[in-house]
Amino acid sequence: MTEEFFYQREDELYDWIAQNLVTADPLGTNETDTFTATASQTVFTLTNKAVCYIKSVTVNSVLQKRGWDYTVTYGDVNQDTVVTMNTGVSVGLSVVIVYHITDTFFDREYSRATEIMPRIILIYLTASKQRAGLGDIMTGGVGTFINASYRIEVRSLNAQEARRLASEMFNMADKARHANLYKTVWTLGSDMQQLNFDPDKNAYTFQMTLDVKWQLLVQ
Repeated sequence: MTEEFFYQREDELYDWIAQNLVTADPLGTNETDTFTATASQTVFTLTNKAVCYIKSVTVNSVLQKRGWDYTVTYGDVNQDTVVTMNTGVSVGLSVVIVYHITDTFFDREYSRATEIMPRIILIYLTASKQRAGLGDIMTGGVGTFINASYRIEVRSLNAQEARRLASEMFNMADKARHANLYKTVWTLGSDMQQLNFDPDKNAYTFQMTLDVKWQLLVQ
């Protein structure tokens, strides 16, 4: 088995939300890299750095799923981002990777104020482990359940836009629960609240809680 880490599950959730937002990302740009696979090729290095998130991966026009079919190792402005297929791609097949670079309005960085609006922010709160059962045996090895909680905060200069984006994110938790996300047992959105105009953040804000239960192999 391959040891798994908390940040991998979080990256998978973040990518899925970014891929499924109804509102188009007003920041940054989408780029497309097209590869012709060599025999059993698994590693595909993106041409641009500072990748925000992967939008889609297709092999011979068939959509692949994060975790089930491929993994992503994100770089930064100085390091490459690499997409690794779980199974080698047959020689000559076309692999098309669409990804978002430079900036995004869906972020994981918390700041007290920002000039860029609107903004949707995924903020980690807490996580705890739960025994998987006798011997902690899971498919693929020994593992544990992780119960994680996040705050999703929506900021906008426009109250109606903030309300619309918050409603979209509230529905996202239900969509995620039925999306068969990799090693995700369930997701739950709750406690959406309007905080009105926040002069410290110079924005109208909404907040909600997103709870997630993941499987994680440890050995």
